[in-house]
Amino acid sequence: MKITTDIDRRVDAVAGTGSVTVAVEAPKECVFALVSNLHRMAEWSPECVGVDVDGQRLGVGSTFVGSNRRDGNEWTTPCTVVAMEAGATFGFFSGDEETGTTWTYRMRGLTGGATELSESFDSRRLRHPDWRDLLAGRAEQLVEDMVATLMAVKRAAERTAPEGTGP
Repeated sequence: MKITTDIDRRVDAVAGTGSVTVAVEAPKECVFALVSNLHRMAEWSPECVGVDVDGQRLGVGSTFVGSNRRDGNEWTTPCTVVAMEAGATFGFFSGDEETGTTWTYRMRGLTGGATELSESFDSRRLRHPDWRDLLAGRAEQLVEDMVATLMAVKRAAERTAPEGTGP
């Protein structure tokens, strides 16, 4: 049985939040291994071009630097892992305390060995009144980028899932 390829998108530009959810025909442990592998982040994300992890073991409190590119602009962002539960949650905070963003991936097992994969953001900058007008449309852009990210993860997970897993 094939699971749906529907994509659930949610965005609240005023609150600076958004989320995307897809079903993946692979076990949640496989999906978690992909989204928590920071060396592969640039494969999934349309904006990320690389991550410098500094060779440390990844866990809550680990730091890394993300390199990003959009519309000819390039920047780096310091990040800290804020959530890591194998097969369930991976999250990190990027930027500074005043204007940073929390990015979270959640995995939930579905019937037949598939996984519901969600990515969300909570951006302090996007909800800050001083930035809201300047960044109009950015929340929607991030949601569309998350669609591309999750679809890339889905393709990779479904290609690499062990035989006999998923529906």
